[in-house]
Amino acid sequence: AYPNKTPLQLAIELGKLKILQRLYLLNKPLFKPVATGAAGNCLHLASENKQTASAQWLLEKFPTMNNEADKYGYT
Repeated sequence: AYPNKTPLQLAIELGKLKILQRLYLLNKPLFKPVATGAAGNCLHLASENKQTASAQWLLEKFPTMNNEADKYGYT
């Protein structure tokens, strides 16, 4: 049902904030929510899927995400 999606992308897309937070805690040094492929970053993915809690958490942890462009060049 979800080909080529990472656990991070699925957690954000489906609004699983607790899983997102757990992935962060387990992999803090390797946690890179910026790039999610052609779609943009994880913040864009959360916004496109109306996952406001995930988007807010991402902005708190990674405030520079707010300035990154998506595949259309929008921030």
